[in-house]
Amino acid sequence: MKWYYIVLLICVIIGPFDALYMYIKAEHRKETLKKRRQERKEKEDNKTSPSDNL
Repeated sequence: MKWYYIVLLICVIIGPFDALYMYIKAEHRKETLKKRRQERKEKEDNKTSPSDNL
């Protein structure tokens, strides 16, 4: 039964760091996706811009 407390202690210590890592990773993915969408939108806006046809 003592091993159970050791595993529980390890999970309690590691858990918050793992959750923080996953949160940072998700935020990075969200920022990358946002940047790609913005670049794609700017590219499409430049293609349809009337100033290109002059």
